[in-house]
Amino acid sequence: MNNIYHFAQRGNAKVLFVDSLFNELENKQIISSVSNLIENGQINFVIDLSKVPFINSAGLNCLLSIQHKTQKAGGQFALSGVSSQVVKLLEITKLKPFFRLTSDINADHLAVIA
Repeated sequence: MNNIYHFAQRGNAKVLFVDSLFNELENKQIISSVSNLIENGQINFVIDLSKVPFINSAGLNCLLSIQHKTQKAGGQFALSGVSSQVVKLLEITKLKPFFRLTSDINADHLAVIA
């Protein structure tokens, strides 16, 4: 398990728990881990942002990269535990329509992804 992020399986989706998305080098590690999972057939992801009160451009780029890779593989992608600051950033950048937002990662919410 990594100090900044870790994965858990929930139904048909892999949940990525992150503590921060500020560091570009760490974000590249996260993207690489997701890419490896996609190459091994895991194509549905939820990113739990409940420990991330706000993000910068590096974090936004990380989310966009994972969303793009997941979509390209034919998978589903969602964000959970999104703070009001992150929602505001997605609205300002006009990127909110590109992300499915869920309130938490319980099985009912993941059913729409699987």
